[in-house]
Amino acid sequence: MTETATLGIDLASQPKLTALCRIDWRPGRRGYAYCPALDQSDEDMLALMGRDDVTKVGIDAPFGWPAAFIEGLVDYRRAGLWPDAPGEDAGQREMQLRATDRFVHEKTKIHPLSVSTDKIAFTAMRCARLLAAYHSVSAEQLDRSGQGRLIEVYPAAALLQWDLSPAHDPQDPGSYKGSSPDAVGRRHRLVEAVRSQVEDWLELPEKTVVVCRDSDHCLDSLLCALIARAAELGQVEPIPVDDVRARDEGWIALPRREPLSRLGQRFP
Repeated sequence: MTETATLGIDLASQPKLTALCRIDWRPGRRGYAYCPALDQSDEDMLALMGRDDVTKVGIDAPFGWPAAFIEGLVDYRRAGLWPDAPGEDAGQREMQLRATDRFVHEKTKIHPLSVSTDKIAFTAMRCARLLAAYHSVSAEQLDRSGQGRLIEVYPAAALLQWDLSPAHDPQDPGSYKGSSPDAVGRRHRLVEAVRSQVEDWLELPEKTVVVCRDSDHCLDSLLCALIARAAELGQVEPIPVDDVRARDEGWIALPRREPLSRLGQRFP
């Protein structure tokens, strides 16, 4: 079997907070996680995304917008129409959340940020530019549902599915994001928890560990690369909605609810 690789990208609206991690998967041997790198430009990412040995790329950013939101904007621009009468919460929700956002909430109780009403929209616009640039030079059809090389991922939801989320730690629940002492402590414990789960089948060099402890962006890029591997091996929840809806709006690849350690049992 040929050595392959997955990439994980923690995308931000600006390069300085965008991190990328590559994991090589070597048949018959432990995988190898390269040290994540920050300050990734579109050109930096595209150069790696297009490599022949890269089989899946997990990107932490919305791949699309709610269909009802797009249709509402078009109707409003063309005819001054708005699809939602005052006080109709159901219509508002359809414009605020994609089908995948509602699915993730149903499975994990996490509320993904709304790409139509939250600041994540800035990151989504950069993601759209990145995906458009990638597909303009590749032979791959644009498919936001994750059936191709590029998949949308959500590390916070994956950690819950793997039972690793610091937010649900009974001793110290909270976020591992940021530079506060509490967040740094949670991030250190999370890195150690991940390392203990993958030690039999993935090599995490000390430099990789240190960088992930120091930066939540780098840690998230490592998690994105692991989710990409789970998707490649079919260890994610199936898409329960119409394929057209998933292709139009984007779909988050959500790992199955089982320990991360079991991912190592899925490949030789």
